[in-house]
Amino acid sequence: MKTLKIDSPFAGGTTWDVVDRTVIGALPPSMISTLRRGSEDFLWFAERRIAAHQLGRPGRWDHPVERELLGWRSRLAFELDPPVVVPEIDLKLSHWVRNTHQEFLRRLPETGGMVQLASVRDVDAWLHTLIDHYKAVKAAGAEQLDPDARATLMAWFRNTFFKIRQAADRVGLTRVRP
Repeated sequence: MKTLKIDSPFAGGTTWDVVDRTVIGALPPSMISTLRRGSEDFLWFAERRIAAHQLGRPGRWDHPVERELLGWRSRLAFELDPPVVVPEIDLKLSHWVRNTHQEFLRRLPETGGMVQLASVRDVDAWLHTLIDHYKAVKAAGAEQLDPDARATLMAWFRNTFFKIRQAADRVGLTRVRP
């Protein structure tokens, strides 16, 4: 496995700091499309589950990514281990996923560059989204992703999560814990 230099913005890392009470970050352009595509997939997944609930057919958590995505959230919010068999809770989790990724995508730049997170809601959305991306890559496994690419992505999501949280903690803008 290659040595990862995730902390260096010149090697694809991110830089996060605070100006006044705003968390500011610089994202490498190469990660913008990865983050956007992943969050759009999460939105599709959430909308599909919400529509299934509206039709009275919520379905099971069959896919490994689905189990990871809803699993960590059900343990955090409801202290329930997946799969959640209570339709009302499953629907709340699906709405939470959708709302988180919509908020995240509103703050994600089109081509790269600066991100500004000015509220607890902004920071929460970014931290939850990074956990979702991390869990999805972890669940995808070696059979779906090259092991080096998988390790690099997981390290990038984890490292970026902690950088944002550390900056947000300095100005009281975070509630999320891994």
